[in-house]
Amino acid sequence: MFPEQEAPLYLEQQNITNFHRNRAGLFNASELAVLMQKGKTSEFSVAGETYLQRLAYEGVVGYQVPDNSHKSAATYWGSFYEKEAISTMFGVEKNEMTFFKPDLNLAATPDGVFDNETYEVKCPYTVAKVVEYFSIVDTKGLKEASKEYYWQVIAQMVAADATCGHIGFYCPRLTKALGHLKFNAIVLDTSEPYVHYDAELLKIRLEAAFAVLKALRSKII
Repeated sequence: MFPEQEAPLYLEQQNITNFHRNRAGLFNASELAVLMQKGKTSEFSVAGETYLQRLAYEGVVGYQVPDNSHKSAATYWGSFYEKEAISTMFGVEKNEMTFFKPDLNLAATPDGVFDNETYEVKCPYTVAKVVEYFSIVDTKGLKEASKEYYWQVIAQMVAADATCGHIGFYCPRLTKALGHLKFNAIVLDTSEPYVHYDAELLKIRLEAAFAVLKALRSKII
């Protein structure tokens, strides 16, 4: 399917396991969309409450590798082309730095950080996803297409105290077939009222979630 699939799959799985072990009990930027929706009769949706229960448990016993933790072809595809994507689209080196906000229990690792701005890259695997993500034209469109990606970038900006967050969608197949760079990039800027409001809303939701998380941990301990 693409070069050296089997060995990197194992190595990537080891990396992702260590990644989560180092963040056990912390809110991860890539998972925060579930905390942004309220439940019918509670502060958080069922998915959000389940997420908080998992973090409370992991905060005590450590990260637990799920039974379905093996990475899919689509996830591996994204990991494999990450460095190429961020370098090609933005001219930024792949970042290995994790930003923490202890008061919000937040951890985030953008794919790149430069000049107080964060960078995140995605490499859609299917034709349908390429068409969908390449059709996004602004921040509201990003939020409609993928709340997961939208809140991930917002959380990265909050964790890194960044003024802007970039997300780029890169298709190596199209770039190769067309003979020129093919990607779509969206910029989230805190000077934009829409983005500023959601960044502040995220902080409020995380403060509420952190309070619930502490209460859940006290029941376990």
